[in-house]
Amino acid sequence: GGEVTLPDLSSATERELAELRDSVQCEGCLASYVALCVTSYGTDVEQFLREGVPLLSRLIERGYYLPALRVVANVTPRFFSHRKILVAQTNFLQVISAIANADASSASLRDKLLLSLPAPLVLRKFAALTLTQLQGSCRPTGMMGSEEGDHVFKLWLDIFLSFPNWHRETSLLYLLDSLSLASFTNLNWLKMCQASLLDSYKSMDPIHHQKRGSLLSSVLSVVGQEYGPPSLYNSIPSGEYLFLAFNALCAEERYEREEGIWTSVLLHLKKDKNMSVEAAMKKAAVQLGVQGGFPVSFLCIYRWAEFCCTVGPAHPLCPLVWQRFFSLYLQRPVLEGSMPHRESFGMRFFTGSWSNSLRKKMKAKLSGNCKELQASLNKLARSRSG
Repeated sequence: GGEVTLPDLSSATERELAELRDSVQCEGCLASYVALCVTSYGTDVEQFLREGVPLLSRLIERGYYLPALRVVANVTPRFFSHRKILVAQTNFLQVISAIANADASSASLRDKLLLSLPAPLVLRKFAALTLTQLQGSCRPTGMMGSEEGDHVFKLWLDIFLSFPNWHRETSLLYLLDSLSLASFTNLNWLKMCQASLLDSYKSMDPIHHQKRGSLLSSVLSVVGQEYGPPSLYNSIPSGEYLFLAFNALCAEERYEREEGIWTSVLLHLKKDKNMSVEAAMKKAAVQLGVQGGFPVSFLCIYRWAEFCCTVGPAHPLCPLVWQRFFSLYLQRPVLEGSMPHRESFGMRFFTGSWSNSLRKKMKAKLSGNCKELQASLNKLARSRSG
């Protein structure tokens, strides 16, 4: 019932292992794969980092992505409680990136030119690997929420988010969206996912973006383009990666609250009932010491509104997205030491030409959702009565 100790290939004296070692030294791919599977190169943490990762890189260089993925599946459980060691290994992260992009790498030039990439076989298997490990870690208790499950989730989350431009790489967005979907099965995972996305967003230093990008901001303003703070949500195709987009926008909303942007805007609107949202944003920016201010469209209430128009009524996130929007729309500002304002300021965010157009779009979307859901309920009622 105990764990089997695999032999150390470096010091093995058996004839078979000596021949395997010779084949590995001759850069044989099959021998490298076997060594990672049947020796301590694939089970011992230190030996894997020292001897195993170069062998794994060799498989990648020769195009053996699925065998490399199998090795990753076998090795990563050793690092569930030592994730920082693995995430710090640049060579290992290069292997992960290569596997994640294997489908695009193996596509023909004709497919790339015609934008008709083959089905993401390796990428789907990669996502299945992470979900299988999550499910397996929770199997003993039958509960989606063991401590081991938390380690598994955090390991893969840290690995995928360790790439500087993860929010611009389709393969990583796919894998993170899969993890985001899994996060809705466990509250700890959901908190970890949104907290890690918040840390990633903070690393962009969005509140001080204007100071660094003042020249670019000036140029864009001349040509009539709006320049705003960086955004994870805006860089994620929300219609394609809905679960990841939801978690990213929750993280950005939390940042907006923590930095006092949202509260400051509400209080300025409360002090002057005739003040526009644009003017309130400018005053909030001055109050927070932000040079150049923020474009109004970057307020989370508007991005939740746009998200509402993206999610279909049959999607499980639909009620949650609308809930997040109305939690902002119906919020009443509270001054310290006073009672909440009698009414919300939601409508004041939708009085301009652009925002009013968005409001009409939301109204049409909500009406369409209601009709579609009503039709589904009527169909269900007829099927039961029949």
